[in-house]
Amino acid sequence: MAAKPAYILAMKLKALERTTADDRDYRDAIKLGIACRASTADELRDVFRMFFPEEALPLTVELRLRDLAQAIRKEAG
Repeated sequence: MAAKPAYILAMKLKALERTTADDRDYRDAIKLGIACRASTADELRDVFRMFFPEEALPLTVELRLRDLAQAIRKEAG
């Protein structure tokens, strides 16, 4: 059984705490945000809470959410 895009997006949001040289998790989160129609910081938080209701997004991720939401909207056209 394949994981649903919303679950993968939640996992990618969690992974944004780590920064990688190619920032692949960020780029993947943009594509998944488009697929899930989550294009605001609040909608991205809602997706995360759907799967991790007892966890808060790390501060480093919270600081990137607005930029991520903007990138999703831009990419979605």
